[in-house]
Amino acid sequence: MTTTQLTLRFPEGLSSHHESCREYVQFCVHTNKSLNKVIAADMDLSPSHLSRKLSGNPNDTMNLTLDDLEKYMNVTGDCRPLDYLNDKYNNKKMEEEIEKLRNENEALLRRLGR
Repeated sequence: MTTTQLTLRFPEGLSSHHESCREYVQFCVHTNKSLNKVIAADMDLSPSHLSRKLSGNPNDTMNLTLDDLEKYMNVTGDCRPLDYLNDKYNNKKMEEEIEKLRNENEALLRRLGR
């Protein structure tokens, strides 16, 4: 009896280096070619308000909203936050689907006596 095994390895992605999308957006802002104050102004925010929104301080009422995220991507053209979300959620879903298919394949092979 010959058994073929398929091993898939998913490289560590963006979501393994940043705990949240907000944290990743903070990284994007700080690594963007434009100065933080330029990004803030383009988002109609003061630099201090942008910093507060990105800080993730649970005691601060200023938080990054979905509207802020869209505005950031619109004014900077930086869509990397979408890559983060895709990595975090689609890869997990794909891994679950692959595991389901592997289990179905093993069950089929058992039924066929292989």
